[in-house]
Amino acid sequence: MNKSGSHSVVSSSRKTGFTIVELLVVVAILMTLAALIFSVSKKAFASADRVTCVNIMRQYGTATAGYLSDHNNMMPAIGVNQQRPCYRREGDYHIFGKLFPYFGLERQPKWAPLPDNLVCPAWRKRFPDWKAGGTGRAAGSVCGMNQDQRVNGRRIYGTQKNATDQYGPMSYASVANGTEKSPLSSILFLSDGHHPTEKTEPVHGNMRNHLFLDFHVESLPVGQIEGGISP
Repeated sequence: MNKSGSHSVVSSSRKTGFTIVELLVVVAILMTLAALIFSVSKKAFASADRVTCVNIMRQYGTATAGYLSDHNNMMPAIGVNQQRPCYRREGDYHIFGKLFPYFGLERQPKWAPLPDNLVCPAWRKRFPDWKAGGTGRAAGSVCGMNQDQRVNGRRIYGTQKNATDQYGPMSYASVANGTEKSPLSSILFLSDGHHPTEKTEPVHGNMRNHLFLDFHVESLPVGQIEGGISP
């Protein structure tokens, strides 16, 4: 007792630190939040890449329309299905060898890569070391082209490379008039990522961007129109 007769009260100070269990709980919560943020960010970046690719393919369509206007409405003569992101001269069998002037690019004596703003960013991330005509070329095509598409038994883009037939490309009007059952909006022109015969996964997961012959672009599930791309 103290002098006043009252009992003395001993106050105990409460510890302010965290226990091991509390720290583990906090770490677990932070890890869960980080995983969620990473997953959302990854999906957001993938979606942004796919949208950018759609806009790039629209530029391919605009360039093709310009080519038609300057070449008496004749389709470009293309002899291969796999379209690599490079160009050299107008006489190439690749689509970019026909379209490069309509992208504001200069003629090149040797293979030159397309600038980044004309190549799908997801493809570029998948194959960062790809160089035209050099290392990394095995990465394959940035687009698959329906080069073997026919109207009334004749290839739209003319003779395939090393083929024996001597047909030139058809006119755009002939293609449109000869496909009443298959309108231009349903005839595949280019698909992003690899040509299916290269047996490489599409760069946009389970989706592909497709440019059709009326020059609209659609993003569709993989396999929905793969059969329309000729080997």
